[in-house]
Amino acid sequence: MVNDKALETVLYLAGILVGVAILAIQIYFWLKTGEWSSFSILDVFLYFGFIEERWYFTPDNWNGLHSVMDWLHGSIAIVFAWSLLIFGLSGLGD
Repeated sequence: MVNDKALETVLYLAGILVGVAILAIQIYFWLKTGEWSSFSILDVFLYFGFIEERWYFTPDNWNGLHSVMDWLHGSIAIVFAWSLLIFGLSGLGD
């Protein structure tokens, strides 16, 4: 039987690895082409269908949230969200 703490650690590290992998891919393409490809949390939300395409390109409300999401780097946001999820789930078993 797998220890809950060990599973929590593995899941946490997997989330961090995903964020680092995204950043590494961006660095690789930057070194190869000399151009940085932007990858914000807004791009992630659009890709997975969490936001409408219309709001992605021309927000008519929540403009501040749109600016923060466009500024926030995708890999950092993924690691942060994954950490919150893991720490939140770890409290459920107590």
